[in-house]
Amino acid sequence: MWLSTRLRYFVLLSSTIMSLTSLKAHAIVTADCVGSTPIPQSQCEALVAFYNSTGGGVTWDNIGGGSEWNILNPFSSWAGVTVSGSDVTELSLSTESLSGSIPPAIDGLVNLIELVIEDSELSGSIPTEIGSLTNLTLLNLVDNDLVGSIPASLGSLTSLTELNLSNNELTGPIPSQLGLMSSLTVLELSGNMLSGSIPTQLSLLANLEYLYLENNQLSGAIPSSLGSLSNLLDLYLTNNSLSGTIPTTLGLLATLERLELDDNDLTGNIPASLGDLANLTALLLNDNQLTGPVPSNLNNLTSLSELSLENNYLSGDISAVLAPLIASLAPGAALINQLALPANIPVLPLPLLFILTAGLGLLAKRAKLGKRLTSR
Repeated sequence: MWLSTRLRYFVLLSSTIMSLTSLKAHAIVTADCVGSTPIPQSQCEALVAFYNSTGGGVTWDNIGGGSEWNILNPFSSWAGVTVSGSDVTELSLSTESLSGSIPPAIDGLVNLIELVIEDSELSGSIPTEIGSLTNLTLLNLVDNDLVGSIPASLGSLTSLTELNLSNNELTGPIPSQLGLMSSLTVLELSGNMLSGSIPTQLSLLANLEYLYLENNQLSGAIPSSLGSLSNLLDLYLTNNSLSGTIPTTLGLLATLERLELDDNDLTGNIPASLGDLANLTALLLNDNQLTGPVPSNLNNLTSLSELSLENNYLSGDISAVLAPLIASLAPGAALINQLALPANIPVLPLPLLFILTAGLGLLAKRAKLGKRLTSR
């Protein structure tokens, strides 16, 4: 009996010591930043605030790539933290462990260049204070549970080259101030619940190469001014509620490789100007309310490997478009999912689907990936 009692006491004591040890390893308090640290006190306090706001303690157990966030360890060894000189320049964390919210105190990281917090469970809104981090070149918060609107203050990030807020639960309009981010090459806002129209100010982003706004609740017309984005490679507006006609000015996007306007409420004819997009590899216009003939000069699109026009109200003879495209396929290419089409297509909601596939081939209807690599 005496031995059993002593054994239970020993197990309890050992468990308590282990718990205290674990707590000590994870515990960070603001007071630890006071005094001599390799980085400015304000940056130390910003990291502490982020740690505590996103769960702290055992929430961080699955963080890899460096040592634990312990004030006794060098800051440069903390998982996801990069220190250059005496400044924190990168905070990059990809995990499903983090919860909580991004604290306003994040603005203490004044020389931050990259902020990446992806594939996690962060909630709450995006703090407006991020707009004061004017040295940022990359802001990636993809695949979280962020809510609320996109802060207009992000327009102050004129050094930013990539903004990825996709696959969250963001609502409200796209701020027109985003058009002020003059260095931006990638704008990815897909997979949210954004509403309102596409701001015409986005046409001011002269360096933009990738514009991804699909899978939202955007409405109104596609701004004709987007035709001035002379460096654009991808334009994805799939699965919104966009209306009106397809701007003829999109035919001015000489570098464009993918144009995806499917699953909207677009009306009118397919602009013949789209036949000028010599570098286009994918043209998806299916599931709209388009009418009239398929422009014959689409046969100029000799780089095309995907063409999807089904579920519209198109009419006319499609052979003038289809035959040259088939002939232009590289040796060994395959034509898949071709329907038996009559020479004259009646003005009916007849499915019109033909997809030309080269090389190893693409799926007949490309699966929409919820996330893309941030580095291209």
